[in-house]
Amino acid sequence: MEYKSRNDVPEKYKWDLSDFFKNEEEFNKSLNETKKLIKKLSSYKGCTKDAKKLYEYLNLDFECVRLWENLYVYSYLIHDQELGIDESVARKDKTIKLMNELEINSAFFVPELLKLDYEDYESLFKSDERLQEFRIYLDEIFREKEHVLTEDEEKIISELTNSMNNFSDMSSNLLNKLHDYGTVVLEDGKEVTIATNNYRKLLKNKNEDIRKKVYKSLNKKVDEYSSMNAMFLNSYVNMNCSIAKIRKFDSTWNQTLFGLNLSNKVFESLINATEKNVGVLQKFYRLKKKVLKLDKLHMYDSALQLTKSNKEYTIEEAQELLLNVIKPLGEDYINHFKK
Repeated sequence: MEYKSRNDVPEKYKWDLSDFFKNEEEFNKSLNETKKLIKKLSSYKGCTKDAKKLYEYLNLDFECVRLWENLYVYSYLIHDQELGIDESVARKDKTIKLMNELEINSAFFVPELLKLDYEDYESLFKSDERLQEFRIYLDEIFREKEHVLTEDEEKIISELTNSMNNFSDMSSNLLNKLHDYGTVVLEDGKEVTIATNNYRKLLKNKNEDIRKKVYKSLNKKVDEYSSMNAMFLNSYVNMNCSIAKIRKFDSTWNQTLFGLNLSNKVFESLINATEKNVGVLQKFYRLKKKVLKLDKLHMYDSALQLTKSNKEYTIEEAQELLLNVIKPLGEDYINHFKK
């Protein structure tokens, strides 16, 4: 089936968000309760000198994050069902603002923890063995000792990044909601609206004229906004460069690697392996051109399939195929996968 809008899709094929919240009233109730808990975080200033207090703070902090994540996921999933709905945007903005409050109220913790020397840090775990539950989390923070700032400076960074870092949402709204990519008439005479969610499927059409029209229509519209997208990108890069500099990293690249706890050698080896094996990819495209019997392989041909099958599957058939594939992984895995 092809659906013109989400309203046409049967309920059994839509995600069920009632596990998060059954209605808007439940969402707002959780939002307000989470706000109250977040405000309690700042009362734990000085907890890094008392193992018992530290344990209490960490439990409260993790609970706040858990509750916030439910609010965040719920609001983002509803927002992504249909972009540009004012109510959905407002709901999502509430969760972003709440995260900002969480970061501000807990901004004291990391600088405070990093003021400890190694001996005092280790003594906390000896004083209260329950802290071992959070050992990995705390160790990950403690290794950032050189790059974390004072409490006030951390608050400033939280405020700035939350107010400036909307580039992904702006770009997504342009690409998926605001742009008009036009229409294309298929071989059966049916006129189809070109969109980001059917673009790749349309590029699999066997008719070269249709593929070419779809490719050019979408990319022409994207190109019209290239200067705006470049501004988004420059602003995003400049913001990250500034934060890396403030946090005493040599570059944003080093900051990223530090966050991933990876050595630059990992990426050097990846780049070297890619450069050495570009020929394999080129060979694949030469073979693809030959199998498809094309004089020249264009970008709009890249999605064409090499197989001849036109077989289509219902959602239930696709689910059954997936469950059969994972049978060797055992019943426990299958049950989790079904959920």
